[in-house]
Amino acid sequence: MAADLQDRVAELEERARRFILAREGEDGWVNYIQSCLLEERKSIDNFLTEVVALLQRETLSQTKALLDQALAMRIRGTFAPSTAYACGDVVAKDGGSFIARKDNPGSCPGPGWQLLARQGARGIAGPTVLNSECTQYPSRRAR
Repeated sequence: MAADLQDRVAELEERARRFILAREGEDGWVNYIQSCLLEERKSIDNFLTEVVALLQRETLSQTKALLDQALAMRIRGTFAPSTAYACGDVVAKDGGSFIARKDNPGSCPGPGWQLLARQGARGIAGPTVLNSECTQYPSRRAR
């Protein structure tokens, strides 16, 4: 608050230094015109501040809406060539999942589709456990 008050006092002192102290004649008109110009400038500054704030809010909300739309994925199930797909649709085919990169992406897989995940190669077999080794732990079903 004190800093704001000091800034305002400095602004008023600067304004007072620019004015020619006169109330009549040519110097009086200079004071009047300078005063009008300063008030107009203040009004324009306030207006521009409001316009910039409004543009920022609108740009932010539009950007959020566009990002939500662009990032929205719709799970459509297994790929069917007879179905029409749109950008963001996710389908499964041959153990992989694909997302449409554009509306009407064509055959899957293809240039209109982006691979999201693919079934990996079968790994090595883990150790074999005999049923007698597992009896020391109660099963969840028995609880």
